[in-house]
Amino acid sequence: MVESYDQFSTSAQAVVETSVEVGTETPVVDPIEASVETPIAPDQQGEFFASKVQAAVDAFNRAAGQARSPELDTPTTPASPSFDPAADAVDPVWYLGLDIGTTGISAVLLNQVSRQLHPISWAITPPGNDTFALDGLLRLPTLVYLSTEDGDGETADLTTAPLTSERLAIVPVAPLSTATSSGLMLRNLKPYLKTGIPHYSPQTQRWEPVLQWSDQHQVPLSWVHQALRSLLSALSYQQLAVAPSASLTCTAVGLDAKAFQTALRQMTGVIVGYPANWSDTYTFNVREAILAAKLVARPEQIWFVEDTIATLLSGLRSADGREIQWPFDSVPEPEWHNTDWQGGTLVINGGAAVTELALVDLPQQLSDLHYRDFTIRTLPYGGNAIDQDIVCQLFYPAWSSYLDSPDDDNSNRDSVEAEGSSRSAVNEPKSSGLESLGLDQLTLPLPGEPDLVNRILLQQRLESSALGRSLLEAARHLKLTLQRRDRFTLKLGDRQWVVTRPELGSRVFLPYIQRLNRELNALLSHTGLSVLGVNQVVCTGGTASLSAIARWLRQKLPNATIVQDSYTGIRAPSPQENCLPLCSRVAYGLATLPLHSRVLNLPRQQYSDYFLLLELLRAFPDQPVSAKDVMQLLEHRGINTHACQLRILALLEGHLPPGLIPTEPDSALCTAESNLNPDYQTLMAAPLFVKAENQTYRPNYTQWNHLRRYLDTLMASTHQKLTEPLTVNSMVQG
Repeated sequence: MVESYDQFSTSAQAVVETSVEVGTETPVVDPIEASVETPIAPDQQGEFFASKVQAAVDAFNRAAGQARSPELDTPTTPASPSFDPAADAVDPVWYLGLDIGTTGISAVLLNQVSRQLHPISWAITPPGNDTFALDGLLRLPTLVYLSTEDGDGETADLTTAPLTSERLAIVPVAPLSTATSSGLMLRNLKPYLKTGIPHYSPQTQRWEPVLQWSDQHQVPLSWVHQALRSLLSALSYQQLAVAPSASLTCTAVGLDAKAFQTALRQMTGVIVGYPANWSDTYTFNVREAILAAKLVARPEQIWFVEDTIATLLSGLRSADGREIQWPFDSVPEPEWHNTDWQGGTLVINGGAAVTELALVDLPQQLSDLHYRDFTIRTLPYGGNAIDQDIVCQLFYPAWSSYLDSPDDDNSNRDSVEAEGSSRSAVNEPKSSGLESLGLDQLTLPLPGEPDLVNRILLQQRLESSALGRSLLEAARHLKLTLQRRDRFTLKLGDRQWVVTRPELGSRVFLPYIQRLNRELNALLSHTGLSVLGVNQVVCTGGTASLSAIARWLRQKLPNATIVQDSYTGIRAPSPQENCLPLCSRVAYGLATLPLHSRVLNLPRQQYSDYFLLLELLRAFPDQPVSAKDVMQLLEHRGINTHACQLRILALLEGHLPPGLIPTEPDSALCTAESNLNPDYQTLMAAPLFVKAENQTYRPNYTQWNHLRRYLDTLMASTHQKLTEPLTVNSMVQG
């Protein structure tokens, strides 16, 4: 059987490791001890405000017909020229930093000549309902309403329906009812984009792969990709010029309309963040969405940087020591930018889907900072997993106890109500509520652990009923409320339970902190840095803003200055202001990449796994050859094989690029029928190369022909053709 090769997605320059259990750990005390201010987290934007927002969704239903819009494989790395423009340069050189998060998007423009940063601000006007318009959004919620009706008002088959923007509406705030009779609310888009490459399959006569959105709803990945494209389209100067009245528009802080349009039109490149061990399938899909949205014209104008590296860059001066010009009226705690940090530095980036830790020893001269200096670990556990653990470890046991109790009143109806939050109620009989959840039929995930397949199945089940969605909503409120209060009241029907801060700490936060502690121990062991040698810690993202993390870090790293982004006070209680968190630190750091060119992983930009696979098919001779001979053949084609040797060897050994076809755990996101796609089954049946006892490889021509046909199908309508490596000249020359 052919396997995907996540284990080969690490690079010899920056050691990017997947999470594993390691060694002994420093004991971790209960992280919940004292009351602190509530950190309002970006990964919790767009929460439910029932009475008002549902009216907006109803309007979307009526208006649905309207148009709306690191890897370790580089023993040697080519030297990077400086980004600095000529001393007499006067024309601005524009770059866009783009942080595509699980729950929101932030973007920042950089004028490379002046080193001035300009965060992007969005405005959303729901179709047919100006009452709920929002503006001044420094983080755009990734919420898109997908109409499931055809032109005659009948339910359409999304797996075969044409991909048109008329079915999509940008949504400012998410209602609790994520599914209606005429549409679905698409959210948390990011993790789906690494599942596979969306395409129309001639064999199945539908869009593939197809996602199991909930127990009742199936959505082709193509629609998720189209939703991302719609969200990004406002950043295109073409839309800005011809569609100023679109439902989604944007401006730039510090630039007038004309200057902003000029900056977008003259944009040199887009720099996008991504988790360190995510595959080239994700970067391919995001690059494709950016090209389709017409932010830039060519694939080589789009670069990807690890989120943790971008987080660190946000706190530094430029590589030549000059200060970066920040819009301090839009940035909290400006003293933590343009810093003079040196020595051991830990970065923790905790969002809705993943938590990443990076360790780097900052040199005295920032011009010496290189990609290979970073060691990164990725833990696929974040704010959404914490919400699930709250449901499984706190709510569900109490609820099960209630359901098992004698029913004195058959007229009782189930509802979930969180103290201090908007009411989320479900009117269902007790037996029906238990049936709709059916959590007893699932293997519940272990608290604090990724447990990805079980979490995917749990999320699908919770999204399948109003009761499940209301429990997730209550979990989000509990997570924030118990940062500043001692207790949280959960009401179920005519009963109520009190959840305390120590219970949240011991059952949910403590397992997560213990896992983070093991990840940090692994980083320290690999780099040889001691806990006393860490001088500063930078924490960003909603999950990393939890007070429990700060208490653990103060205990673990006594010499470190802890910089923890806080989101307190940037929301007001009104639904219109609920999704107004600040522009992300990651977006600022991404925008400054042109001022720190050496931290870009150049080989990964130039040679994607897909390009290397196609090059092997193009260059491989008819006769068996050794791995050394293969490297020489590729070198004759102009490929720097020293920079991607491990990935080439992985392909020769039969490991397909992750996401070329859906494989576990991501295949759990797909429908059972989609996973049985004949193309997927054929490509997994046998390897592309047959390895002989004398360590030579010969092509399996039957598999080659299948793969070529499949790749032709994938690339039939894409902007990226993968015929040449991506050049980086425009980036490194500024």
